[in-house]
Amino acid sequence: MAWETGRFADISVRTVEQVRSQGDLADVVRCMRADLQGSGQREWENATLDRFLDALAAVAEGRTEVGKPTWSTVAELLVAATGYE
Repeated sequence: MAWETGRFADISVRTVEQVRSQGDLADVVRCMRADLQGSGQREWENATLDRFLDALAAVAEGRTEVGKPTWSTVAELLVAATGYE
């Protein structure tokens, strides 16, 4: 499948929503890494560390939730940064 822009990491919304601990978050990060090592390097919008970190900052600044973030929120931010334009 072709994308006009890059895609997000191939992590399901359900997987992100089920993150409840740092171990769950580590599992998501491992899945992100595996996806990046596969086709993600060619297909993610932000496949370099520089672009990913820039996108992560933008995604974090764009959040409107107030209060302490959950592990699931952290996972959502990480996955969102992979495809943020």
